[in-house]
Amino acid sequence: MFPLNGDQESVAYEAPFGVVEIGRSEVEKALAYHREAGVRPREIQNWIYAGDAQGGVTIGSSVVAWDYAEVCGGQGGQYPILQPILLSSAYSCNRWLHCWTQPGDHRFTFSVYSHKPGWENGYRQGVQSNNPLIAVVPETKDDRADLAESRSFLSLSAGNMVVTAVKKSEDGHEVIVRFYETEGKSSSRVRISAEGTLSGARRTNLIEEDCGRLEHDREGTTLEVGAFSIETVKLTP
Repeated sequence: MFPLNGDQESVAYEAPFGVVEIGRSEVEKALAYHREAGVRPREIQNWIYAGDAQGGVTIGSSVVAWDYAEVCGGQGGQYPILQPILLSSAYSCNRWLHCWTQPGDHRFTFSVYSHKPGWENGYRQGVQSNNPLIAVVPETKDDRADLAESRSFLSLSAGNMVVTAVKKSEDGHEVIVRFYETEGKSSSRVRISAEGTLSGARRTNLIEEDCGRLEHDREGTTLEVGAFSIETVKLTP
């Protein structure tokens, strides 16, 4: 349990390709169901946030379900208590009422980051803790290697963009880059810079169907990105 010394003004969590603020940006029917059923836990992608005008706390975790208030009564309603639901057992709906448990060993990770008010100031740390940098050292060294010791394989010029995938295209050898705008800001022009020489760039939809050519140079391409937009770009080496 993580009780926070502050008012319960804002609780937010990462959802696929976006952020949900509890009681503010949730779908109305879903919010009505949660209130009527008395169900508070939410399913998070990488992190959950709570804060007020004085500051905020973001917790990155491998636990999927989280509650954000006192579950045993008391004075918990006055301040946020972020609580991971580590294990859950359930009975089946058949007549034998089989109990489905979660046996075996379980490992959970948590990272706690305090920051200025607003989930916008902590979400990157929440994502980073679940995606550690993995270094691979080759067994042999190629004398022809001439890359700098420090360099980015891919970079975006706007800090409010989150890259979710870099992969080979489904129908060729191009590189697919998928990212989204997470803070509700319209960024008129976003620059994608890639390692190596670029010979082509095209915009696609989520299933990689072509949506048109993008202007590019040898080092990258630039495109317009709207608020909360999900973008997929196909880069041709």
